[in-house]
Amino acid sequence: MGTVVHHRSPLFDTLRDRARSEGEADGLAKGEVREARRKLVRVLKKRGLDVPDEAQERIDSCDDRAVLDLWFDRALEAGSAAEVFGDE
Repeated sequence: MGTVVHHRSPLFDTLRDRARSEGEADGLAKGEVREARRKLVRVLKKRGLDVPDEAQERIDSCDDRAVLDLWFDRALEAGSAAEVFGDE
């Protein structure tokens, strides 16, 4: 029976490392978005503001961290969820 020898090229190692780094960065970004959503809902509820299903769906479907941060900032002073989303 013959021996199988596996050779890895520097290009393979570079591509693997790049893919791993991109995957890690993507995972971190998704985690940050989930956390931003959670904090937004938390501040709305802590302030006694109603979070209707439509607002929750809007928050859950938003993948843009900058938009979530804007909504969070608005939620700190808004009188209603509609104000947070600029609907008033």
